Amino acid sequence: MTNPLDRVPPHLVISDFLPAADHVALIDWTLANQARFEPSGLGRERALDTGFRNSLSLRGEGPRPWVAPLTATMMPLVPGWCAALGIAPFTLDQLEFDMVAYNDGAFYRRHVDTGVGGGRTPRPGSAAFRMITAVYYFHREPKRFQGGALRLHSLAHDISYGDVPPTQNSLAVFPAWARHEVMPVACPSRDFADSRFAINCWVRRTPPAAVA
Repeated sequence: MTNPLDRVPPHLVISDFLPAADHVALIDWTLANQARFEPSGLGRERALDTGFRNSLSLRGEGPRPWVAPLTATMMPLVPGWCAALGIAPFTLDQLEFDMVAYNDGAFYRRHVDTGVGGGRTPRPGSAAFRMITAVYYFHREPKRFQGGALRLHSLAHDISYGDVPPTQNSLAVFPAWARHEVMPVACPSRDFADSRFAINCWVRRTPPAAVA
């Protein structure tokens, strides 16, 4: 019998996730805001470690007009995602978003989206309250990059994995505890506009009430 820990984590792939007009508008907005992208960091401190994570993330306090429509689209889908992924129902707190660009040589080593344990009670806002990760993929046409698959790893023994390609206008959904990585990207032009773009969304549960 196969050890359940050797199985690829449950996941969903939803094609044609956004209406065509919204998808095109998102690409146009992203390219117009290139100046707001900075090297991606790690953790709350956004520490730079380009040997572990090499990409660009949208930063700054400027507007993000795509957050509201994405939130409205995703919120009603969360109960169905929980059922499909085998996640017990929870009280939804909020959706957290991050836009990322992967250009030539970019990658993200194996990690989980719930942070690392430390024996302490997680504080509100901690990654520990992330329950589901959803990644939306988009790029300019014609596509001018290769690679960049999302690789989902089994929990034990490293004998199994599954690759999800960053297909145009698709959404990959998986448990936030699942170990995963972004495989290296090749983008010969090195033009920002030719990058593999993604919007990471984390569905967060409501933290338990503070104990007096």
